[in-house]
Amino acid sequence: MKHLRGFSKDDEGISGAVTATLIIATITLVFTGIYAVVVPVWVENTETNHMQKVSNDFTNMKKNIDTQVAQGASALVMSSTITLRPDPTNNFFGIGGKVFSGTLTVDPYSERFNLTNAENTYEVYGSCQGAIYFQPKNQKYADGASIRFIYSNGAVLKAQTKAGVMITAPIFNLVDEAGNRTLYFSTIRLYGEPTSISGSKAVSVETRTLNALIEEYEGGVWDSKVNVTINATSNMGYASVYKSFYEERLKVLGFASGKDYISTGSGDNFGVTIKNVTRVMLYSGTIEVVLR
Repeated sequence: MKHLRGFSKDDEGISGAVTATLIIATITLVFTGIYAVVVPVWVENTETNHMQKVSNDFTNMKKNIDTQVAQGASALVMSSTITLRPDPTNNFFGIGGKVFSGTLTVDPYSERFNLTNAENTYEVYGSCQGAIYFQPKNQKYADGASIRFIYSNGAVLKAQTKAGVMITAPIFNLVDEAGNRTLYFSTIRLYGEPTSISGSKAVSVETRTLNALIEEYEGGVWDSKVNVTINATSNMGYASVYKSFYEERLKVLGFASGKDYISTGSGDNFGVTIKNVTRVMLYSGTIEVVLR
């Protein structure tokens, strides 16, 4: 039997090769679509879990520093772990989404707090400055350009575009006993070299007590009651988060704006003046910070 013109055994081989090529191309397109559509979903879950992990890491670090301040002048050294990178454990048919590590920074010069006499700002009872902050870089949060986790003066913030929430609060309380008001406040200063670290591994934040004490102000002029002011400057632009915390805390405690306290300021600065204070319990400490 003669073969039909234009169709030979070699042509049959070519036809099979073309079919195989088309199948491979189709599979490639399918997996490309899976990577483009599905991968961001599990990457998003991974990054969300990482944000919660970082929040827990910062809360644990705050607890360690609070413990060091409460221990007094002993040179207590503690270590806290901050997870820089999401764990890329999820995948689909071996395809993993791309995740990025964030950057952890120690800035000993930002976020300044002072507790002063409202009538004489040169009469300073306590002051502090410094921050430890983490800036993620991932897909869910637009490469993390606008989000930060911040530790400063005993508080942990999750802040984004100059707004945010306070994850854990600093030492701050106002107790009124028959007209005698006691203010509990902390001034925790961070000391060390400005440092930033990024990478795929977790970072150990080593903190060491340089000095710590509990100071008590009462008697004398305090018997006739003193107006005290919390002044603060947020170099990173999150003063409104701190300001809102003090206002809401005083409101919950039953104190009225105008009558019991006055809140002022805008932008990077704010002040909260608390009236008729007869006693201050000030938790003060200087903590050296080293990233390892």
